[in-house]
Amino acid sequence: MGTYATNADIAKRIGRSLTASTKPSTTDVDAWISEAEGEIEAELIAAELTVPVTDSRGVLLLKSKVTSYATARWIEAIAAASNLAVDRTDAPDLMREFTDFRDVVRGNPSRAATMLGQAPGTVGGATAVRGYQTDNSDGASIAAGDFDPTFTKKGKNW
Repeated sequence: MGTYATNADIAKRIGRSLTASTKPSTTDVDAWISEAEGEIEAELIAAELTVPVTDSRGVLLLKSKVTSYATARWIEAIAAASNLAVDRTDAPDLMREFTDFRDVVRGNPSRAATMLGQAPGTVGGATAVRGYQTDNSDGASIAAGDFDPTFTKKGKNW
């Protein structure tokens, strides 16, 4: 059972009951839920956001995205295991719902933070400060003036 979604949420979305003996089983669905939640939480951590998400709207949003992922995996598993023509048309759209949100977290962490009810740019209540290396590997440094601009006009240094 996941943090944001359960196999009961998937069963509700697909309109079928899931048990330990169905194919795919509740164990399979729980594994897909864990995959989705693991990927989303890893992206949230990389974006320096707090996990698990506790804001009620954020939890509902993640439930929707995780459910989309697991439902897409369920559709593909049914199609792969069945000799019957299974309608797979929803699976790519469902997976896209998940990957589009993952891409929002990657590309715009501040927006993702707002969507999840968190303050943008904060980790544990402190503003995140990122540093950049100022010296390069050949020993040149900003402090020594090695990167000061040089202006030339007609071959002369100014």
